[in-house]
Amino acid sequence: MPGHRFWDPDGTKFGVPTYPWRLAPDGLATRHHWVITVELPGRAMQTLYGTYTPPTGATRHDVFLAIKNDLAQQSPEMARANVAFFALEPNAL
Repeated sequence: MPGHRFWDPDGTKFGVPTYPWRLAPDGLATRHHWVITVELPGRAMQTLYGTYTPPTGATRHDVFLAIKNDLAQQSPEMARANVAFFALEPNAL
């Protein structure tokens, strides 16, 4: 089976349940990779990235707000920054 090395539904090998691409059970949370670029015009521009596992039922907008709020907590001066770019994709090849 292609992707068999990722077949770890109990999480014993990787520490979290892991399935080959598109073989995870419905409703299972999927880790996503995100990139965001924010700008304070004339002052600063910052690009950040990371992974995020949204709760079941979350929308792309929910994830965007969660990441932006987390950024604001980490860098209060960036709380009112303009978002120049935002990308969110499943973290799988």
